[in-house]
Parts: sequence; C-alpha cells; structure tokens
Amino acid sequence: MRRGMRVSSRKSGLGVDIGASSFKSAVVGVRGGRPVLLSLQRLKVREEGILNEADLYASLASWLERTQCLGLETTVGLPQYLATTQLSDFPQGASSASLEEMVAFETQQLAGLSEESFVHDFHVLPPGGGRSKPVLIGICRESVIRDRVQALRGAGIEAPRLGMDGLAVVNALLCLEGDSARGPEPQIVVDIGRDHSTLVVTAGGHPLFVTSLLFGAGRFVQAAAEREGIGEAEAEAHLAQVSLSDESPRSAYVQAARQLESEIGDAIGHWRAQERPELAEIRIARAWLCGGGARLEGLPEYLADDLHCPAQRFGPTDPAGGVPLPEMAAAFGLAMQSIGAAPIAISLTPEEVRREAHRERRFPFLVAACVLFGVLLGGLLTRSYLAAKGEGGRLEAELAALAECEKLIPRLEGARRGVERCEAILAPLVQAGNRSRRAVEAVDALFLARGEGDWFVYLGDAASYHASRQAEPPRPETETRRPGGGGFPGGEVRPVVGDTVLGPEFPVRALARQAPGMDTLIAAGYTPLQRYQQWEPVRTIIENVRATGLYANVELLQETERVGREDIFEPWVRYFRSRPGSLFKPFSLRLSLAGPDVAPAAPPPEGRKP
Repeated sequence: MRRGMRVSSRKSGLGVDIGASSFKSAVVGVRGGRPVLLSLQRLKVREEGILNEADLYASLASWLERTQCLGLETTVGLPQYLATTQLSDFPQGASSASLEEMVAFETQQLAGLSEESFVHDFHVLPPGGGRSKPVLIGICRESVIRDRVQALRGAGIEAPRLGMDGLAVVNALLCLEGDSARGPEPQIVVDIGRDHSTLVVTAGGHPLFVTSLLFGAGRFVQAAAEREGIGEAEAEAHLAQVSLSDESPRSAYVQAARQLESEIGDAIGHWRAQERPELAEIRIARAWLCGGGARLEGLPEYLADDLHCPAQRFGPTDPAGGVPLPEMAAAFGLAMQSIGAAPIAISLTPEEVRREAHRERRFPFLVAACVLFGVLLGGLLTRSYLAAKGEGGRLEAELAALAECEKLIPRLEGARRGVERCEAILAPLVQAGNRSRRAVEAVDALFLARGEGDWFVYLGDAASYHASRQAEPPRPETETRRPGGGGFPGGEVRPVVGDTVLGPEFPVRALARQAPGMDTLIAAGYTPLQRYQQWEPVRTIIENVRATGLYANVELLQETERVGREDIFEPWVRYFRSRPGSLFKPFSLRLSLAGPDVAPAAPPPEGRKP
C-alpha cells in the first residue's frame, strides 16, 4: 500500500515508543528550522502493574491524557521484528506510477507464498553505492497493523502513524549528529532494547540494511540479579554502578556483552554477503549506540575494541537536565516523522485509515469553509444587486444623453459640409501660396548642397517641366455618365466631375479639391567633369539634398524624361563651345516633396455619404 505526500508543516508532533519495560514519548517542535525536543515522558510498565496488552493500552490512554499529549499528530513505533525492510534497485528513468507497480511486485516477492495481505510503503534514496535508483521498502502483515491501529484508537489516538523503530533511530541520528553520521563509509546503528535489539547499516546517511537482534538489555539485568542475588527491579537499578571496563573477561556482564558483539558481527556478515561490492568490502567506520541498554558504562569502549571502529552513544538532550538520553532516540525519531521532518519517512498505516484520519482532521476546516462560502456568496449577491441597480440608473442617464445627441446630429452634419466647402475654396489658395515657399526652400537647399564649381541652371515644378515637352497643354479630365434612377427629365445627360453633377451652363469645370498641386520639382545644373568617378559629385549633391529632410526622395532624372527639354541646356552648350577648355557634365534631378500642400479629405464614416 503506497501512501501519499509526506511533507508537512505541523508545529509539534508526538512520538511514542512502546517498549517491553516502559513507554517513552517525546514531543518535538521546530525551532530555527530544526527539530527540537520540547518535552519527554517515561512510564515504567512493571511499576504500574501492567500485566497484559489490554492493561497496556488502557494505561497508555490515561497516561497520554495526563501528559496533555492527546490531539497531537502521533507516530507510534512498530517493533522492528514485526516488520521487514529491503533495499531494492530500480531503473533510473522509472516514473512514479511504474515505480509503485514495481514496488508492489517486490512486496509480493517479500511476502512469499503467504496467503495473508501485507501493508507496505517505500522511500526513494539518492543514487550511490552501485545503485542507480535505490528504494527502501518496508512491509508488515496487515493483520498486525490493523490490530495495532485498533488498539491505539481505543487508547485515544485517532490518527496513528506507524513507523519502524529501526528507521526512527536513524532519523534521530541524522538530526542529532549531522555530518558525522553522513559519511560515505558504512556505519552501524544499534538500538539496544529490553527484550531485543535493532541493527541498521547506513552509508552516506541512508539505511542499507535493517535487522533485529535476539540480544536484549535484559541479559545485563539477569546477570546483575544472579551475581548480586537481588530482584529484577533492584538489579536494573544496580546496573548504573557497573562498568564493563572494571569487569574480568569471565564476568557475566562481559559474557552478555560478548553475545551482543557476536550477534552484531553475524548481522554485519549477513549484510556483506548481500551487499554490492562497492560497499561490502569497506570496513565499518563507526558504531552508534542508543536504547536503554546503551547506558551500561564501558559498553561503547568494549564494542569499539571488538569492532575495530569508534563507538559512541547518541540521543536527544534532556530539556530539564541537559544530558543525552539514548533511550529516547526512537521516540525522538518517531516524533520527527509526526512533524514531517524525518529524512526517511516510511509509514505502515493502511491507506484508508490515513484518509479517514485526514478527513476527520480537516472537518472543522470544512465547516469553516462552508460558513465562509455562505457569507461570501451573500455578500457577492448583495454587491451584484447594488451594482445592477446602479448600472440601470447609469444606462437610463446615458439613453437620455443619446437622445439629446441625436438631435444634434443634423446640425453637426451641416457644420461638416460647411467646413468641407471652406476647405475646398481654400485648397487652391494654399497650393498657390506654398509654391513660392517651396521654390525658395529648394533654392536654399540646392545652394547648400552644391559643391565647389557646381551650379544650377534650372528649377521648376514637374508639371511645367513636362508641359514644354508636349504639343498642347493637358485638359481637365471629365467623364460623362448617365445618373441612375432614370436620369434627368427628358433624358438629358449632364457631365460629372467626381461625384458632382455639373450644370448645363458649366460644361467643363474642375472642383477645387481636384486642382493639381505641386508634388515634384525638377532641377538641372552642371558639375566639373572628372576623369574618374564622373558621377561622384552628383551623388554628393543628392545626399546633401536628402539630408535637408524636405524631400521624400531625390534621384537622377531618367534620360527619356530629358528628351524634349534640350532648350534648358542649349544656351550653355553654345557657351561651352566658345570656351573649348571648359569641361562640365550636365545633370537633372527629381525632388519629390515630403508632403502635399493640402492633405486629402478624410473618408466619410462607413454607411454615410459625404
């Protein structure tokens, strides 16, 4: 069973480690972006007279209520011997959907031929150690999970998360020891409990192998009771005065520690046998000890000598006493998972239980959202009504204004026609008045553009220039057409100019706006003849005239357009013949004005006649 997103932003969470001899819980919060132990509680099982599982969970309910931990997001530890873990390698390019299918298939392989159903979850690790896409898979029998969930709900924990103790201590180690626990060399983490222990092999801060050991700290308690002849409770208290460094090799304490060292060695050998060659042959760099059994004085030094690597205890710091508490490491790691801060988060809670718990947690928010939605909907409807009412008033005022404007339209049309008539009358005057200004501007521009030895002999508009080349002056173009609608009475046909029908008393007439304007000037002159690059002086004149910005285009006049106007250069040709030593080259330029004297009338609006 694949669970959903693990990211959370909860402020505090509870981790509960249910051991054989005691309950341990830790409340963890986030301070400065790091998990911090806020409070911790312990409950001795034997001191409370708890004899069976029913009494166990009944005591857990009252204990959580007494410590005011009920209602917090809670993760409960699952003993490692009840769960199975495996590190599998999958293709690097596998998608999320295909990865879930491959993990589900791998879970079936782990379950073997058992007819029971299993709950599983997985965590994707970064590549390394010869694996392209390592995935850590956790699996447990569904019957065990559901019994545990039902018992926890009976104890008042409505939304329990089930996390494995082995991974919990690894999360605690990574948070508490930082870079020391993230070295690339293999390291081992040993959680020594009362009845059993858990060993985890890590590399680069990621678990590679998780297994349970038969050894438990109860062996040390039994050795103290036999040697001192005292009861179990007194023997457990007596262990605080025992140091393995002061014991002889035949001591019962040393014999018990030797059994722990033997099981650790067997577990490491089992890991090496199935590990990739990239890591299997590297020696163990460090051993980390936690759990109640790790408190035995001299145990880290003893294991360091046998394992040939440094060994040390770790655990969260007691908020009250300021001393490390190795027995609280699992509870601390479980609480980290409750607040979403665990680097390795695998939860074996069934999917439907998580969904139901999620809905229960979000129900108050749903009620608040419904109330807020109702308030917002009412406000929007009220606002819409007021806006519609105001819009109706505005439209009524606009309709009244449009009615007034409709009365002004005929007057505006009459004024527009009057303006057009005035413009038509003024157009020829403007054109005639601008001719002198255009000519003066052209003379100034040509004077400034000429080079040394250049001179101009002709300047005129294009119409007068070409008129001298024609046999007779052009006549105003008219056309005769028969107006629609049957024509004039008697079938009379009248001439038209543009859209204006001419009267019979004016058979030939040109409208003022159709009067030809001056849009082009023709200039002619001479420049001294050069042996090479004969047209370079003319090109210089053209560029200088263009630089004035008065003309849209300045270019040489084509030879065909010069034919017929030899009269311009004839006097100068006779003059040059009388002076054989003078060599000059004639040229003619066309100067297209940048803009007309009178702008064309704007077209009337669509659907409306001018």
